[in-house]
Amino acid sequence: MSTNLLAVVLTLAAIGPGMALQPQPSMTLAAWKQPLAHAVQGAQAGMVAAAILALPMDVKAAPSMTDAIVESSEATYPILKSLDQKQFEDFTGKLGGIIVDISPEKLTRALDLGIDVLNSADQGKIAALNSVAKDAFAGLDTGSCDLVPLPPSSLVDKFVEKQLPGIDPERLKTFDSNYGGLIRSLPKTSKSICLPAPEALDKLALAQADVGRSFSADSTRKFGKYTAPMLKSSVPVAKVVPLVKLGQGLTLKAEYKDRVRFEKAGKDVEKAAKKEATDAGLAF
Repeated sequence: MSTNLLAVVLTLAAIGPGMALQPQPSMTLAAWKQPLAHAVQGAQAGMVAAAILALPMDVKAAPSMTDAIVESSEATYPILKSLDQKQFEDFTGKLGGIIVDISPEKLTRALDLGIDVLNSADQGKIAALNSVAKDAFAGLDTGSCDLVPLPPSSLVDKFVEKQLPGIDPERLKTFDSNYGGLIRSLPKTSKSICLPAPEALDKLALAQADVGRSFSADSTRKFGKYTAPMLKSSVPVAKVVPLVKLGQGLTLKAEYKDRVRFEKAGKDVEKAAKKEATDAGLAF
């Protein structure tokens, strides 16, 4: 499972708790409004997984990947600090728009399966991640910390208008118990979130990898088997190409040496992760 795909799952799952408040199988726009109003901040913090938490969390990252994970974390730091608010909002808004265009039934199924993966993690590893994240953000205040852009709130509005079929409330309750408190507690404004110190991000990346190692192989296979072909058939290439170009442009404000390091670190982690997943029989 790629880091980006998991970030999408976390994004959608962060929106989910608001949906659990409504028992009806098909939610009207009016029914969505109230729960989503309370879930917006959590959703935005979840979506920043694509930025601040865009650190290796691959399914079966072996202990030998520790150095690669730390290097990727440290290489990501200057990139995050260089992100432009408008560019980032434009990119994440378009990315979210592509996801929202997927049929409600398919999107709901992918969300259910994705939450199953996240909920299958070892409880001790989840607790450790929450503890590390709490320490990483401790003492940070939006009035004085380095801020990283959040996706636009208008993206949450698109999910409100989507009117997805009902998602299993028990799945959502378990997810919220595991991760909801952490997501909602992150220091943030309506547009930005605090960026922890580099050494704190290193620890956070390793804790995420530990959670990823403990994912259920069965849940992971089911998610990949459904989601990979679903995305391929649901997202036109014509929409992906411009998005790739926009994504590449996000790093251009960083120094050249930082961009080179970031790209190399990402490729190294992807290669190692694919090898480890293949060795563990988890390749999709």
